[in-house]
Parts: sequence; structure tokens; C-alpha cells
Amino acid sequence: MKYLNASTSEASPNLAIAVPSRLYYPPRLDKPLHGLRVAITDNIDIAGVRTYASSWAYGELYGPAPASAPSVQKLFELGAVIVGTTGMSQFAGAEDPTGDFVEFHTPWNPRGDGIRSSGGSSYGSGAATGAYDWLDFAIGTDSMFGLILFSYPAHTRITDKHEA
Repeated sequence: MKYLNASTSEASPNLAIAVPSRLYYPPRLDKPLHGLRVAITDNIDIAGVRTYASSWAYGELYGPAPASAPSVQKLFELGAVIVGTTGMSQFAGAEDPTGDFVEFHTPWNPRGDGIRSSGGSSYGSGAATGAYDWLDFAIGTDSMFGLILFSYPAHTRITDKHEA
């Protein structure tokens, strides 16, 4: 895999993301995710790929990951096709989406409603699944209940009480 930053001024105006064809992935009982396209947040290791965690210095210092994280390995075993990594707030910390760290900026909200921000520890995963209909799902990390809150369809299911 190669890091591709499509939001820089150096990016070609014809830049496109190579999407694997579903024709090569017929359904299989032994691989329930066979051919499903997935994006991985950039703080989860993929063997042979630099993990940046939204920090150029971190990615350059540690180099390509020697092995995939267990969750990524399980996705491979189940037949998923990893199409790339997605952005995140630096080291999965909270930040102002355009003001705190300048190495990797957050994408625009794909809904374009001007209300919701795509900032947070897995902003790239959320923005990618909203923007690309060919992306089946994305894996993210949850540092402050961000993934938990937007994954429930009904507002009445979220409470401030923690149940055991």
C-alpha cells in the first residue's frame, strides 16, 4: 500500500481511488466478508504499511508495520479487501478539526449540511463511509465514545447511565 493524500495541491486533478471489482469475489460460505471493501483508521497496523496516526514524524520514525493488528488479520481471514487507510485526529486525541494539527486536515462533512463536523478520532472512517457508496464499511477507533454515539439509530437508546 502507498499513502495517497488526495487533498494536497500536488494531487493530480484526475486522481482516483482504485476500487477492486466485485466480479473477482463471488460469495463464499467460508469467507463471509469475501470481497467487501473496508477502510482502516490510520492508527491500526497493516503489515507492510506505515501507520502514521496522523503524524508524519511517527510514521517516518517507526516505518512500515511488521505485522497486521489482530482485527485487520481477522478481516483478511474473513475475505475483506482493504482499500486503504483513513484519517484521524492526531494520536486519536480530541482536536479542533482545522486548527490544532496541520499535518493531516479533516475532510469536509460529506453531507455538506454545515452543521456536523467530521472531526474526531475516526473522522476519516466516518467521512469515507458517508462519501463513497462503493465502500462497504470502515474500521475506526473510539477514544471518547464517538463511534458509540453515532452508531445508534434512535436517540432514546443513549443514556448517561452505564449498565453492567
